[in-house]
Amino acid sequence: MFEHYEKEYIQLEKSGAKNIWNKDILKSKNYKEFTNWHIQELVRLRFLPKDWPEDIKTNIVPMSGKDMFNLLAVGNEKGAEEILKRNGVTIKDLEKWNGTDLVTDLYRFRNAGNLALNDVSNERVKEYRAMYELSLNNKIEENKVTNRVKVLFSVLNRFINDYPDIDFIIDMKSGDLKVKR
Repeated sequence: MFEHYEKEYIQLEKSGAKNIWNKDILKSKNYKEFTNWHIQELVRLRFLPKDWPEDIKTNIVPMSGKDMFNLLAVGNEKGAEEILKRNGVTIKDLEKWNGTDLVTDLYRFRNAGNLALNDVSNERVKEYRAMYELSLNNKIEENKVTNRVKVLFSVLNRFINDYPDIDFIIDMKSGDLKVKR
């Protein structure tokens, strides 16, 4: 299969196409690695450029998790640090990801529900939950960037914690939903 993509890549290069997908995707050792590359490239080349507002692309995508923390912590620094500590998250953890990673994980959860937990680490989910909690506790006079960050974490939280989408049973007589976990 990859030989077809190799030919496509060469053709794109020859044609002078802009924003060609990353050729390293062809070095994938298995299908899971390939799909991980694929979602990252879809976000970079299609979703962000075509589907996302300019202010998010300009202001939030380049931010690190730490930058988002600092934005949400304004006026409540002590409380913000307590939220991180209570969730077992450090500032150093937040430095490991950025807005592009956040958007990519949003797409993972939107498209795969809780199956995305196979691709998003428990640590990262813990960090996202802490950031969501922090966004709920942000009481400072807001600006557009702060509001956008809060909405992103709210949406991600819904994708992660909403109705169960794996390991559940629906009682067809009563209509009750029972989670097997």
